[in-house]
This record gives sequence, structure tokens and C-alpha cells, in this order.
Amino acid sequence: MKKAFPVLLGGFVLAAAAGRWAALGQGWFSREWLLAWDLAAGGLFAAGVWLAAARPGKTRKPDETSGGEVQVQAPRKEGLPPEETPLRKNESYYRSLLKNLPSQIAVIDRNYRIVDVNNDIGGGRILGAKCHQVFLGREEPCPAGNDGCRLQEVFVSGSPRACRHAYIKPDGAKGWLEVLFSPLWQDGRLLHVIAAMRDVTQEVALERQVVQTSKMEAVGTLAGGIAHEFNNLLMTVMMNTEYALAKGGADPKIKESLSLSLRACHRARDLVEQILTFSRKQDQELQVLSVKPVVKECVKMLRVTLPPFVEIAEHMDAEADTVLASPTQVRELVVNLCTNAAQAMQEKGGTITVSLSDEHICPPDAEEEHHLRLVVADDGPGMDPDLVDRIFEPFFTTKGPSRGPGMGLAVVHGIVEALGGTIGVKSAPGQGTVFDILLPLVQPAPAREEKQMPAGPAATGSILVVDDETILVDTLKRALTDYGCRVVGATRIDEAMAAFEQDPDAFDLVIADQVMPESSGLSLARKLKGLRPELPVVLCTGFSQEISREELASAGVRKVLKKPVVTAQLLDVVTRLLKDAKHA
Repeated sequence: MKKAFPVLLGGFVLAAAAGRWAALGQGWFSREWLLAWDLAAGGLFAAGVWLAAARPGKTRKPDETSGGEVQVQAPRKEGLPPEETPLRKNESYYRSLLKNLPSQIAVIDRNYRIVDVNNDIGGGRILGAKCHQVFLGREEPCPAGNDGCRLQEVFVSGSPRACRHAYIKPDGAKGWLEVLFSPLWQDGRLLHVIAAMRDVTQEVALERQVVQTSKMEAVGTLAGGIAHEFNNLLMTVMMNTEYALAKGGADPKIKESLSLSLRACHRARDLVEQILTFSRKQDQELQVLSVKPVVKECVKMLRVTLPPFVEIAEHMDAEADTVLASPTQVRELVVNLCTNAAQAMQEKGGTITVSLSDEHICPPDAEEEHHLRLVVADDGPGMDPDLVDRIFEPFFTTKGPSRGPGMGLAVVHGIVEALGGTIGVKSAPGQGTVFDILLPLVQPAPAREEKQMPAGPAATGSILVVDDETILVDTLKRALTDYGCRVVGATRIDEAMAAFEQDPDAFDLVIADQVMPESSGLSLARKLKGLRPELPVVLCTGFSQEISREELASAGVRKVLKKPVVTAQLLDVVTRLLKDAKHA
């Protein structure tokens, strides 16, 4: 026996040793291989395999054989039929053993030819064919190196090599094999390599999903941080625009200009809310929502952003359109579905139709159910039935990697389920695609009056404002001072504590940002409560972080405001808390 080598096959180790030629008498020779594996449960099994022999009078030398298998007739022993001779029984048994191994085994020579296999890999007769022709349908050998095929490295080094290798399945789809190349020594010469292969296509797909998920989490974290900083700047712009609008006089052109700027700020605020929702830093706040204005706004935006070869039409026929949802969720539904349709029509163009209508369902033995039907239809190329069944799977996409991660329709499906609705899809090649969404209707909410800016000073008191953005501190100081309050600003928590400790009774209210470089607003509130238990604190944040009501109450936090805060909302909260403090 020459040199042993290991072969890794899934959950066990297959060990093979170099074959040897042994004389059986009367001119017969056999080819003997040893196989052994160590099962995961323990225990070693070994067996000798005689794969070929030469007939008397036609004896072949070992170097005249081609490959690891020679088809010859075994010698007959007196009293035994040919099929029951020990040599034939051993060969049949161990050939069956190799064929039923969970991994695919191929013996490959230096010219890339497959000279032996343990089963019918490749979908047909492959003995004598070259491995790159069988597995990839290419005439040239696969690229070598650490990221490519490592077959030739084994011939050069004489040591095993492992790699992942692409291959083409019989149905034309791309798959992945985990391959261990091990040398097969014959009389001191390395003439062949054994390739032990295991299909890892699903594992590769899962690994890519994990990588994609990690990327999305990283992007979400980055987006959340950017959104937080942007909220501070946006709040400054909004409050100063509101101040200028209230104090700018009666010039209609100035008022119109400031009003447009304020509307743009509100739109930017909604976009930041979408970013925070994507980054999982903000929960969806459901409300009784009129869907029609949100969908109209989305269609208007999409007309500008979609490619010129894609038209978009709308049909808003629904009489009742109030559902329990957030504007962000409705926008995501419409934008994702329309974007998906536009990408499907990028070659020939077409029309996307967005429609809203009433749907009344009468289940047996149940009251009539009222739904809002949202339909997004396109006249694009359509899809095969097997694709239709998979389009809502996360990361499944028929587009290339540059066209997105394949999460748009999965997000749509998740939103519809979260809102208690249903979604269906109809599509066929050449007939376009229709997404049909039903959302349960609710009673419209009573109209609420928007809070207006106070006409003049209406509250008195001393307020400590703490935020790491200097321009936001200055903006809050101006707005609150103009409202009649005395304001002290600080951009650091230690600075705020120093100002408070000088005279703890000097302040009637504290407004603090939750996210600060050195600590948090909640931590500051706890420290202040230790000095003034009755002092009210308002916490401002760009994130709706999971802080329980009990934790907020124990720190003395009376109100949490989400940035960007409009002036009227801020002054309303300040007025109520200062009045409560005076009557306490």
C-alpha cells in the first residue's frame, strides 16, 4: 500500500489508499483499493475493493489501463456460477457501496478527463468527457487559483485542495458544489485526482441572504444616524420658517414663499420617517387614515421619478377610503409596487395603473365586510407561474444585483399582513401583472383642528434647554423667549448639570434631547429628579426608542416629543406643563 489520503464527505471522513496490483495466479491480476470512513457516531469501517482483473492469456500491465475501472471477466471456480465468484461479489458490493455514498465521486486525470464516477453525475454518460465540459458546458478549463478550480494544484503539490465550484444543473440553473480534490497515487506516480463533491447550492443561497441581511442592517444603522442628525437640522428650519411666517407681515408673496418652504419641510419630515422605519429605529404609528390623498401624492411623485418610457395613470373611484394604517405604510405599498412594475417594463415600456375602489364581501353566515381595494396593474411582460409563487419571498428577485436586493415585494406582503389585509397577484407571460390588495375599512376619525401659533406671550417660567446642536438650542431659545419664557441653553449634559446645580429652584421645566454624545436625556432626567423630584422634563428624540412608561415616569419625564417638533406643538406642551407646575 502506497500513500493514504482523506476525503471529506458531509458528516463522515472517507479515507482511500493508493491501489496496488496483486497476482491471483494463472496470469490473473486485481486492482485493489481500500476505503474507510469514521462515522460521526464513532467506529471505523474498512473494506478492500477489487475493481478489475485481466483474463488469462490477455493479462494487462497496470500502466496499460485507462482510469480506475477495467471491465473484464472474473475467473470461474469449480462449482460456482460466474455471478457468485468472490471477485465478482466483492466488485459488485463495493461498486454498489460507492454508488450509494451521499457525495458524488469522480476520478479525473491530468487532462481533465473523467475516467470513473460513483453514479450518474452530469445528467448523462460522462466517462471520457472533460470535467469543465460536463459541469459548466465550456470548452476551456475553469480559472485556477484560490477563488477558482484547484484541480491542477493537487497534481502540482500532491496535497488535497478544497474549493467551491459552480456548475450547471440539468435544467440549466446554476448550482454550487463543495469539492475536495485528493491525489490518487499509482505506483509512486500521481496520475489521477479523486473529486468528492457535495451540492451546497442552498447553503450558498442562505449565506448570501445572511450577507445581504447584514448589509441592510448596516445601511439601516447608518440611515438611522443620518436621519437623527437631519431631524435636528430640519426642526431648526421648520421652526424658523414658522416664526418668519408669523412675523413676516402681510406681504402675500412672502407668505406664499414661506408657506411653500414649510410644506417642503413637512415633506422632508415624512421622508425621514420612512428612513427611520426602514432602519427599524421607529415603530409604525397606526392612525385612521384617508388613503386617497396619500396615493395621489405618491402617483404625483412617481410621475417625476419613473423612467420616461413608463406612464402612470390613476383611478380613484372609492367612496370610503379610511383604513387603520400609517401614511408611510401606504406610501411603501404604492411606491414598491410601482417601482417593481417599472423595472419589469424597462425594455419595452408601458403603463402602470393605480386604482382605488370599494369592495364589499359577504361571507356565509357573517356580516358584510367593507374593504378598500388598491390595485396596481401594468401591461409589462408578465411572469411565469413558477415565479408568481415565489415573488413575496425575501431576497428573491428576477433582476440582477444592481437592481436591488429583492426585498420590495416582501416588504409589501409584510405591510399588508400587518394591516389585516390580503394581497393577490395575477400574471402570465405577455399579459402583464396585477397586484390586488384588500384593506379593511374603518369609520373616519372626527376632524381635528390644527394647533395654531399663539398670537403673543402666554406663559411665564424658566426653562433649561439641552441639545448638542447649537443652532437648534438657539432656535428654541428664541421661540420660547418670544413666547414669554426665560431660557437657559446648554449643548452638553455636564454644562446643563452645572447650570442647574447653581440654583436648582431657578427652573420650572427642562427640555432635553434624548441622544447626546456623552450620555442621554433620560440619564439627565434621573439626575435632575434626584435634586428636584417634582421638576417636569420633556424628552425630545428622533427615534421612538423602547422606553417604558414606568421608566419615563420614574425619571420625571412628563412628555416625549418626536423630532422635528413644530412650534405650535412645542408651545402647547410648554403651556400645559408650566400651568400644572404652578398649580402643584
